[in-house]
Amino acid sequence: MNNLRAFFTSGEGAPEYAPDGLLTLRGLSVERLARASSITRTAVYFYIDGKCRPTHATLLRMCRVLEVSYEEGVKYCTPATVGRPRQ
Repeated sequence: MNNLRAFFTSGEGAPEYAPDGLLTLRGLSVERLARASSITRTAVYFYIDGKCRPTHATLLRMCRVLEVSYEEGVKYCTPATVGRPRQ
């Protein structure tokens, strides 16, 4: 289970305050999140699909757009088996 998928789009492990995912809660599409975070749409899809993890700076930008704390993003971005985002 990729926690970023649940964080962004819903599913098991999604935040209690956003069971349908943060993108739905904020009324954002992946394209709008990418544009507002100054990253590519493809990168966002890679994060959602678990193909790669965002860097510290990228996760911080996405959390600002999603209006959640960085700590909240780290909680969903980094399962214990993976570790924290790269610096």
